[in-house]
Amino acid sequence: MILKASPNTYCIFPGAFDDSSWFKPVANIWLRSAQPWVYIDPNLKSYQKKPDYAELYKLYATASL
Repeated sequence: MILKASPNTYCIFPGAFDDSSWFKPVANIWLRSAQPWVYIDPNLKSYQKKPDYAELYKLYATASL
């Protein structure tokens, strides 16, 4: 699934890829509504509600692939 998030940004869900092994998360978002069985990586930046998108974009931009 691909969503146009803003004029210069698209959200592509990892499940849309045949091989998502290269995809590396940079943050945990919407933790306030996470199911209890969801694994939350403590090494990633976490947001309880809506993330600060400017900060999130910087995390994506600096992430190594």
